[in-house]
Amino acid sequence: MCCERHQPNPASEVHVIGQDAVIDGDFECCGLTAINTTKTRCCNQAQKDKTPYNDCCGGTTFDTRSQICCEDTVRDLTDGETECCATNAFNPANKVCCGFGTNRVLYDIGHGSCCRATPYSSSLDSCCYGKIHHVPKINEVQGCCKQESYLKTDQVCCEGNLHDRQPGMQCCGRELYNTTSELCCGNTTIPRSTPSLQCCGNTSYDTLQETCCHHVGQSFTGLNLSCCYSTRFTTVDVYNPLTQTCCRGRRDGMF
Repeated sequence: MCCERHQPNPASEVHVIGQDAVIDGDFECCGLTAINTTKTRCCNQAQKDKTPYNDCCGGTTFDTRSQICCEDTVRDLTDGETECCATNAFNPANKVCCGFGTNRVLYDIGHGSCCRATPYSSSLDSCCYGKIHHVPKINEVQGCCKQESYLKTDQVCCEGNLHDRQPGMQCCGRELYNTTSELCCGNTTIPRSTPSLQCCGNTSYDTLQETCCHHVGQSFTGLNLSCCYSTRFTTVDVYNPLTQTCCRGRRDGMF
């Protein structure tokens, strides 16, 4: 089956064969009939008069100013019922819709939330990966640490492990460390015996006495040195850029 344009007036004609058509100007197919889309809507192959304020809802139309379409069912916009739950309209200030697919159900919890298919009041509880906790859901304050709920003002989550928040303490892997007296290098806590100690890979080095080649996390004794990496960064050595050169992991003297 095909649709063909006709001359000499393609702006006002459409030739329909079967259920296909070529749109010419304001015309298109609605089932086996050509319609003028400025005057008519095609709602599930049914022709309906078109107005500035209506739209299709299944095989009929609805007034977008006073009605809502819920899965091909027209509902009136009354008492703040501005959202759909399957084929029903509801007011989110009074109810919450939870569930999936055809198993969505309305619950009498105003401004509520869903924890998967279970409703809860976000002013009292929070949801973490399908588990409800008696910790209020507060934006930017409440958080989830795996399935546990916590307040970021009171606790800190370190890779799924909860700790009470303490001044000067931060996460290092799953544990806390003291940022003043310790270093966290590769999720390993290392005592900071001097302020000049910094991380070099999973270990530490003294910035006043050593050079760190960060790509491989290896340190060398000496200052003002540069790192000389092999082509694939499998090995490294250091060299003095004032007196030596580095070529593909090999250092050579310039003088």
